[in-house]
Amino acid sequence: MINLNFFKTRKLHFYKYNLHRPLPTNQYSKIIKINRIEDFKYKVPSSYKNQILKELSLGSVLYLIEENEEICAYIFCSNNIKNIITELNIEIELSDSTYYAYAANTIEKYRNKGLYGFLLNHLINQHFNNLFIAVEDNNLISLRKIENAGFIRYFSLLKTRSYFKNKYLLCL
Repeated sequence: MINLNFFKTRKLHFYKYNLHRPLPTNQYSKIIKINRIEDFKYKVPSSYKNQILKELSLGSVLYLIEENEEICAYIFCSNNIKNIITELNIEIELSDSTYYAYAANTIEKYRNKGLYGFLLNHLINQHFNNLFIAVEDNNLISLRKIENAGFIRYFSLLKTRSYFKNKYLLCL
């Protein structure tokens, strides 16, 4: 009998923004930009706080929507040359004019209010002729929101793991 734990496949799609036009931003919430750990003063479930502080310490910028000092939704953006793609456990290098959006999350009680789309629109309006975002193949809601915001699939990476050896397949 084959042990299926030795064969694991993950597919990540990389999207690039392609419409080159400003989009409307959130009408009812202010989007806050945080560059430094010292500036992070918001309430967030403890399960998210460690990730947020870690990413800020790595030089990423946090964009968030808050209500009464409680985080409703957030997304990180980086224009670091080297970026870790945790879903695939790889490092990618980007040009210094390229931005990578990642780790978006909407806190459960604020879901289905369009906040993720508003965050994406805000990032697009900020600086993004060269904005990339990655999403896992099975995250259908996020895939739809990304495509609706004007991103097109740029390429996909398929990672397979068999007998403790990773293999990657680039899909254009």
